[in-house]
Amino acid sequence: MAYTLPGVVVLLQLLTVNLAKGANVNITPTPVATVTDGDVLWLTCTYDLGGGTLGQLQWKGNDGGIVATVTPTAGTPCTISVSGYNIDCDNLTSSEVRLGIFNPVHGDTYSCFIYLFDSTQIGPASTQVSVITQTLTLSVMPSSPILEHELTFTCSVGMDIIENTQIFYKRNTFLVGTFLVNSTSCVSTKTQGGQNYTFTCGLFPVRELLLTIPAAHVTGDEQGTDWICNIFLSGVISNIVHLELSVPVTSVEIQPPAGQSLNITENQSIEVICVTSACRPFASVFWSVGGVNVTFAGASSVQSVPGDLYITTSTLTLTPSRALSGQTVVCTASNTETQIQSTRQPTLNVRHLPEILILPTSDPYVIPEGQKNITLMCTVTSANPNVSSLVWTREATELSNNGVYNLPVITTGDAGAYSCSAVNDVGTTSLNITLKVTTLPTTPNIVGFTVVTSSTLTVKWTPNDKGDMANAFNITHECKDCAEAESTSVNLAVRGNIYSSKLNNLFPGSEYYVNITAINMAGSSSPLELIVSTSPADTCPSPLEDTSTTSTALLVVGVILVLIAVAVLGISVFVYRKSRLLSKSENRKGNNQKPVKFNNVQQSKEGKQQEIVEERGHYQELDPNDIQKPSPYSCLSEDNNEAGIETVRGNYESIRGDPTARHDYIEIKEDVDTRRYANT
Repeated sequence: MAYTLPGVVVLLQLLTVNLAKGANVNITPTPVATVTDGDVLWLTCTYDLGGGTLGQLQWKGNDGGIVATVTPTAGTPCTISVSGYNIDCDNLTSSEVRLGIFNPVHGDTYSCFIYLFDSTQIGPASTQVSVITQTLTLSVMPSSPILEHELTFTCSVGMDIIENTQIFYKRNTFLVGTFLVNSTSCVSTKTQGGQNYTFTCGLFPVRELLLTIPAAHVTGDEQGTDWICNIFLSGVISNIVHLELSVPVTSVEIQPPAGQSLNITENQSIEVICVTSACRPFASVFWSVGGVNVTFAGASSVQSVPGDLYITTSTLTLTPSRALSGQTVVCTASNTETQIQSTRQPTLNVRHLPEILILPTSDPYVIPEGQKNITLMCTVTSANPNVSSLVWTREATELSNNGVYNLPVITTGDAGAYSCSAVNDVGTTSLNITLKVTTLPTTPNIVGFTVVTSSTLTVKWTPNDKGDMANAFNITHECKDCAEAESTSVNLAVRGNIYSSKLNNLFPGSEYYVNITAINMAGSSSPLELIVSTSPADTCPSPLEDTSTTSTALLVVGVILVLIAVAVLGISVFVYRKSRLLSKSENRKGNNQKPVKFNNVQQSKEGKQQEIVEERGHYQELDPNDIQKPSPYSCLSEDNNEAGIETVRGNYESIRGDPTARHDYIEIKEDVDTRRYANT
């Protein structure tokens, strides 16, 4: 196929004015002979002598010099004048001569001249060499073309395109259109179907030639087609672009259950299904709950449908906690750069058992007997759905149906386990609290007095095990007929289950009232009331006599209640003094006994007591006539006068005293009116 184009160099040299009628000469390829760098370029000269006889055919190069000659009458008809060429005269009888160029140079021009036997010149015919140094590259945008979306092919030419180079696009075997490039313009020629395409190209030296298909023509007919671009007759072809048109996802639907609320019970599983519209390629599905990606909990499957399309189905398995209640479930799908969210985005409604709180929070809840207006409060802190009942029960008996139970006055019969139950449609939640009622302690038991001197005395006692144990003891003492206030300095000592307290700075020869009261959180016991006399001034210490047959000892009388101290601070002792003998508290219990009275016992010259006091009941008063005056003879030291107190008579046990025992005390303020001293 020959083209007559502007800029084509045609060298016509008329050697004579007498040309043979009808004679002509042609070169192929023309006007441009394209060759890949490194390949041999073959040019073909064909001619019609118009009835004349061939005298000579000449091939001339870019500089006009002869590079090859054909002379039929010569001994060697075909000759090469310059190295780097070859000539083929095998088709001379068919009026065809081929010239081979071993090292073609881009832009060179070659011509074919014909001389008849009578020296008549025919021609010449010329062509220009185009050497391709790189291959053509074809690309498409977008890289994933979408159905009914505009797309553009770009053919990039990696070489200098000489004028009049023809480049074309091809779809499968269908020639879409061609470009004819010169130095000033890019001319497009549409072929079959070209009305669907738009051609654009840049001017020199731009090396890109574009073909655009409007969106309206990017139809299913383009799906699966192969595209190339090519330089005409050069054999140079671009890479193949296989057109796969994406059909985007247009909708995503969350399937049953219907509605905007997704009801689910806590710690139970539910499946939520998401289905995409038909698309190509198949879509990827993503799940989120409350904006958090939970795709890992989903599983997807793909189904082929007619039209080379696919439907993606994803199943999300949810086992939510109550913390996710109110969060939105969203399904998102994509097979292109655009993501499509589900039109329905249900909200999670996580149903769960009631959550309750009991006040007071301590369990067991310890209450003193007699305390008034105690309230047990049961509160629902969380429930979905709301509770239908809130009931206090004790031993299967309903006490209250509103979560509040009042106890007007606490008695021992109120002790026990109480249960609060909250009910909703999911189930029942129950919590228990145990009430422990404490009662008053009983009066302590007296062990006795030891080391009675003119200024000190030591009292010993034990708790009474017949009632609630005491966690503290209150000791008071006062002088019966003293003009001055007595000392309140008290030291507390304990040996096993026996407690002792030494009273100091007492007045000689004076009668003292000593009260010991057991205390726990319920209140105070009745006091253990004792009366004891100190020795006259400048006399020996006088231990009280134990009514045994072998020794003289301290007479021990009394009653005491014990509550083993369980508080962190240990056993606390309350010490205070009064201006007169204390009366019994209304909030105390114990024995209504008369005060137990102790007097000094006189010692003999040998350091022994002269008379044994008769045995008496626990609480009867000692007869002062039984006590003799102190001996004027030797005295026993305070540290030794208990050495012989070992015997037991009746219900009274003599205990070796420890007058040197000392304990520190710390002050604990229980309320504004009370000071409490705890043995440390």
